[in-house]
Amino acid sequence: MAKVAKSGGGMVWMQINHPGRQVPADMPGVAWGPSDIGVSLGEHSSRFGRPTAMTPSRSTTP
Repeated sequence: MAKVAKSGGGMVWMQINHPGRQVPADMPGVAWGPSDIGVSLGEHSSRFGRPTAMTPSRSTTP
């Protein structure tokens, strides 16, 4: 699509978004965050995964 847009004189912009610690609990992988403090939404807190704090030595795998 970017090639088609560019050939017609258009521009394509991409926005990268990450929910941070607000990752649904049923999503695979690690919920990375600046700390290991989970989302606190009362009875709905269990809907989100427990984040793993990022550190300089542990930034890609737990």
